[in-house]
Amino acid sequence: MRHLRSRGKLGRPTDQRMALVRGLVSALFIEGHVETTLARAKSAQTMAEKLLVRARRGRLHDLRLVARVIWGKRAFKALREKVVPSLPARNCGYTKLVRVRRRRGDGSIIARLYIPGHPSLREAEAAEE
Repeated sequence: MRHLRSRGKLGRPTDQRMALVRGLVSALFIEGHVETTLARAKSAQTMAEKLLVRARRGRLHDLRLVARVIWGKRAFKALREKVVPSLPARNCGYTKLVRVRRRRGDGSIIARLYIPGHPSLREAEAAEE
């Protein structure tokens, strides 16, 4: 049985896998979106949701736990100043995952993980119009 099993191992040792997912989540908070394979995006989505819930709660202990996971002051500052104020008032579902295309080389499904309402995405939409 797979009780309490979260995501796959992504074919990597634990330290490399955690570094990969932490990097994706940090980039997600800064840029507002990230494109990667479907398996990686699902792993990053799980971690991002948990961090967004903690950051939205906003207590000192929660913020310290978030800062321990994401990389760099830039990502933490973007999370605090851009992402958290734009989050809707609900308990979950802050990120969206959309399948974009298949990669040409190996046929892997490429997915876009994004935060709807992220300020940088709104600026990009405004520039297109």
